Amino acid sequence: MSKTVLLQRWMQISFFLYIIAGTAFATLPNGVFGGIDQVMRMLPLFADWPAMPTTVVFAWTALGMSTMTSLVACCWFVWRDPVKYRDVTVIVLVSKLTTSLGGLVALVVHAKYPLYVMFFAADFPIFVFTGLLWWWAVQEQQGAKQ
Repeated sequence: MSKTVLLQRWMQISFFLYIIAGTAFATLPNGVFGGIDQVMRMLPLFADWPAMPTTVVFAWTALGMSTMTSLVACCWFVWRDPVKYRDVTVIVLVSKLTTSLGGLVALVVHAKYPLYVMFFAADFPIFVFTGLLWWWAVQEQQGAKQ
């Protein structure tokens, strides 16, 4: 399977995952964010950390849904034509890196909420994996032009 097709398939999978995540953020914001926070605080490492207040959880709902909708659109374009729209992947990369680093900054500057750790733990691997697939597709497509 070519690197471009791998990128295309990953963006197809991502398209559906972001639809599911965005829908969950919109319909069950406290269940998603609060639930993750509660489960993480069951782990010994986070057992003594405070619970994230519900008001903060709900404040992120609109932003989370907006981000997921944008990512769905980006993934759809790359899935549709991974050569023509390949570089739309960069928007996904910027989003995932921003969330990852933002979670770490919030952890240090704002509060010790386990959810901030989860932002990094969930989005940084997605950033790395998507970035590798994008880079491989770039290399493959540049090689095909020569």
